Amino acid sequence: MADSSLPKAYVGPEQIHHINAIGALHLMEITVREAQPADAEQLIAHVQRLSAEPGINIALSPGEFTLTLAEEQQVLTGYARSDNSVFLVAEAGAKIVGILNCKGGTRRTTRHVVTLGMSVDRAWRNQCVGGQLMARAIEWAKGTGLVRRIELFVFARNEMAIHRIASLALWLKGGYNGPCSATANTRTI
Repeated sequence: MADSSLPKAYVGPEQIHHINAIGALHLMEITVREAQPADAEQLIAHVQRLSAEPGINIALSPGEFTLTLAEEQQVLTGYARSDNSVFLVAEAGAKIVGILNCKGGTRRTTRHVVTLGMSVDRAWRNQCVGGQLMARAIEWAKGTGLVRRIELFVFARNEMAIHRIASLALWLKGGYNGPCSATANTRTI
């Protein structure tokens, strides 16, 4: 799906308060848009930073994310061509500070279901970036005419994410106590 096909709400920047590294509060414009193949290098760096972060709640170890630039560009092209998948980025200036992807089912019986993944740079957490990404994803899903359910998995130890999801009126649907102690969350739209 091309960037221009997103609802108008996707194209305009939004101002949010951001506390920078020295603690100064200022307004930053955040733009949420569909990822493009040209974003591949920044996206790879984003995931590598996250995987190296101590105590991060993602299912990647440092050095485990090994996609090449060409492979990441191919992934992004695949998202752009799909009618039931989207890859969004949140930008502050020219820097990607958060990502969200919704990957749609490939079988006829699951094409209406997407699995959502999201991450935000450490310096931008608690700054409404994740909420903006999530709001855009829900708007996108409603606009597809196809997607009717969003699923995501959250580590049980990730209390911040569980709180944020609850504040967005998503609800716990079930869970399991496997090696990741994850909790499944869904939203039917």
